[in-house]
Amino acid sequence: MILRTKGQKFFYVPNIRQGELQNAKPISIRSHPRLEKMVGDKIEFVFSVVEKPKLQVNILATDPQEGIYRLTEEDAEYLTSLPGAAPLEKVSFIAFSGNKQMLALYADADTSGNTIVCPADLSRELNRQSTYKLGASQIYWCGNQCIVLTLKDKLAIVGPNDTEEIDVKTRQDGIICNTEDDGLRVTTAEHTHFFEIVQDVTTQTFGLA
Repeated sequence: MILRTKGQKFFYVPNIRQGELQNAKPISIRSHPRLEKMVGDKIEFVFSVVEKPKLQVNILATDPQEGIYRLTEEDAEYLTSLPGAAPLEKVSFIAFSGNKQMLALYADADTSGNTIVCPADLSRELNRQSTYKLGASQIYWCGNQCIVLTLKDKLAIVGPNDTEEIDVKTRQDGIICNTEDDGLRVTTAEHTHFFEIVQDVTTQTFGLA
């Protein structure tokens, strides 16, 4: 569990069992002076935890104006761009892939709707695409293969070179998505759907017909 204070400080609480704290000792995550001034601003964050061989907690948080923060126990870093890449601009959402090895960022939501893909260590930018899907409410991974944006009652599946919209028919507003190792679970007020990548061997088989 990650706890965040009003002063934008983060703590990792291990050993959560059945809704109770079992000898839990919160681990303080180093914050950034710029982030601590963002009291009252909307901050989105994601985190990953590696327990072996040594416990490592990594938190990524958005900045209300531009860029992202990378926070650990030892260090706090403010990034406005990835190595050798263009500026990140304002990042609205961040998502880990199913295996936690990749990241997707949704940026410049009012103008171009950029999606940015990079390794989880933020070492380089692998792909940047202007989807022009503006005002998305969240970004997710479908397993480890592609990115999905939620747009009211639609999903936008973002590939390396193209974007495809899927109409999720629902009588009430609201789509809840959960990334899994092999796909994406989509829940509405009426139905639950599961999206997964079609394997190459399947497309090759049907291509023979």
